[in-house]
Amino acid sequence: MMSPKMIVGGSSEEALFSGVTSTDQVDQEGGALLVGRGLGFFTRGIIDQHFDTKARLGRLIIATSMTEGSPEVGFGIDENTALVVDLKTGLATVVGSAQVILVEPSGSLDPNELPYTISSVQLASLGAGDQVDLDTLQVTPAPDKKPTVGKEYYAINHPTSNGILSSYGSLNQLLSVKLIDNKNASKATSYLIHPDEQKAYRLSFSKSKESRGYWAYRDGQEDHYTVTGIQLCIEPIQLSIKGEGQ
Repeated sequence: MMSPKMIVGGSSEEALFSGVTSTDQVDQEGGALLVGRGLGFFTRGIIDQHFDTKARLGRLIIATSMTEGSPEVGFGIDENTALVVDLKTGLATVVGSAQVILVEPSGSLDPNELPYTISSVQLASLGAGDQVDLDTLQVTPAPDKKPTVGKEYYAINHPTSNGILSSYGSLNQLLSVKLIDNKNASKATSYLIHPDEQKAYRLSFSKSKESRGYWAYRDGQEDHYTVTGIQLCIEPIQLSIKGEGQ
């Protein structure tokens, strides 16, 4: 509620399949995206919360892209995590146990033109101690984090993430382990499948020459990453799902 526009309700799934709504009936876990008026204390973009746990990337992308004129920046804040803003310097620092995702859409979106095709969204993932300049969106990783590019640890072929049986299935793990710290792939893919119809979205996360990764091992047992410059494309696809013997 801190930003001038606040996300009142809706899920990523229904934001992509059903679009936006103006109804006053709020559904935090499902339904189309509902955007309302926030308090306006934070004027640098749109904030979403409980971000990775409740898979809210899709609804934040739609919310930031459906503005008139230039799209807004999105800040997806995980649970037990905060973005501390210094209004004098314009610097924001991540504190807490998880991540803050920066979402930069490349263009505006007509919320009535379903299904959506979103050609390029730039993503960054920040952890505790990382800073972002809110004027330039330049990210400065925490001092203890070391570059991963050219020193990637993982070697995962054809990385995908499609639900509870996928290893490293969260957004944060996909961006870090499966993509930026993975020497065997320049792209990772995820699919969003409609539960009742044969339609879906393909989400393609890609590295580029501008992509950067940083890593630190903290508390003797925890991997902590910073990821910048990841490109996400979302495109509608048709699926044909048949059971055995059909």
